[in-house]
Amino acid sequence: MNTQSLASAAVVMAIGVSTLPCSSSASLRGSQEPMLDFEVTGSSQTAAPTEPTIQSATAAAVEIAGTISTPNPCYEISAELTEEDGALELTLTARSTGGICPQVIANFDYRARITGLAAGDYELVTVYRYPETGWEEQRHSLQVQVPEGGR
Repeated sequence: MNTQSLASAAVVMAIGVSTLPCSSSASLRGSQEPMLDFEVTGSSQTAAPTEPTIQSATAAAVEIAGTISTPNPCYEISAELTEEDGALELTLTARSTGGICPQVIANFDYRARITGLAAGDYELVTVYRYPETGWEEQRHSLQVQVPEGGR
């Protein structure tokens, strides 16, 4: 999917929009259990999608925010946190809720909070997946440093 098609905004209706709060854990750097809290915080109709950004990185938590686009507003977004080749991977999957829906591009703002990480440098790869849409998977890589100071 090209950037121009993502940037074309349309009126987004909240018909059938569902959000799934998620918690996920993975074992990273020993016996620690990182946890993921994820929420869709709203939808936008005129703003272009934004790549994920690190909002804060403390010893207690890493907070990420971004926007994921979907083919129409009738999608739910789920999230999963895993470790792959020494990197954290935050995968957002957009799945259709089905039914009749306006055929306009929808942009969903989200926030993710990862807790339980050991101090150190991490690569955080955010992956957007769109099963059964024909849209290509998108990958965004961020570097984050978790300071010393407890979990």
